[in-house]
Amino acid sequence: MSPPSRHMSRQYNYIYQKLVTEDADVAGAIAYSLYKKEKQAFIENFKKQNNKDPEEEDIAKFHEIVSTPTNIERFRLQATGVLGNFMDEALAETIKDIERDCNETNMKKIQAVVNPLNKPLWKQYLHGSLQSLLGAFLFALLIGAVLFVVSLSETEYSFTIGGKGDIKIEQAAQTDTTPCNDTATQKP
Repeated sequence: MSPPSRHMSRQYNYIYQKLVTEDADVAGAIAYSLYKKEKQAFIENFKKQNNKDPEEEDIAKFHEIVSTPTNIERFRLQATGVLGNFMDEALAETIKDIERDCNETNMKKIQAVVNPLNKPLWKQYLHGSLQSLLGAFLFALLIGAVLFVVSLSETEYSFTIGGKGDIKIEQAAQTDTTPCNDTATQKP
């Protein structure tokens, strides 16, 4: 690498300020990164073609070309494209993550509903039969209890079960079957 020429003072390039407009300018920072990459490629290409490092004048010519408004706009457009691609990829990955999480959650919910239905048929039949037997037994106990209470009372009741499942309990009219003697007959 050649030492910088002593007769020429170092020229500073203000391209960073042209590309990055504020601290939070992500596209500008990417544009500056693209500029630095292009500058590095220029230096490497210069070395290959000339078998020496570029001088300050050579770098100044490069800066003069890349600092034009057209090139500044090109760097910003490229940066916007890079940023857009990054956002698209990040968004696509986020969408995949959300879809995967939703699918897993939905599968767990479906399994919670379906698993009880996957009992063997004989278990389902046995379960239903046991429910029916228990219901019939409880109904018989209820009827027995009603009949027991009715048998203990002195009042007679009649039960009528209608066609629509109505059960009617009616009190029967009491009739006295013992003859009444209003007059007393005495024999002498």
